[in-house]
Amino acid sequence: MYSQGRVYLLISILAYYITLGILTHSGIRKGSDIDLTTFKDIIDALQWSMGLFAGYVFGGKGLEALKVIVNKGSTNDKPKDEESI
Repeated sequence: MYSQGRVYLLISILAYYITLGILTHSGIRKGSDIDLTTFKDIIDALQWSMGLFAGYVFGGKGLEALKVIVNKGSTNDKPKDEESI
């Protein structure tokens, strides 16, 4: 029903926001000592994974849109009816 890339993208987005929630909760509580470098490494890795999965899932659509934009100014994209006139 859903592609594997979309499922992985959803999981990485959920993990990203859960991690940010934990970091926010720990930051609000006074007296909690948190290792920010570990959280920064985790958040950076999750951002890269979200970018990777988003590129995989939506990459084909982005390439098709780019082809349409690039070929818009070309004279080769005329419909068949106009070429015969």
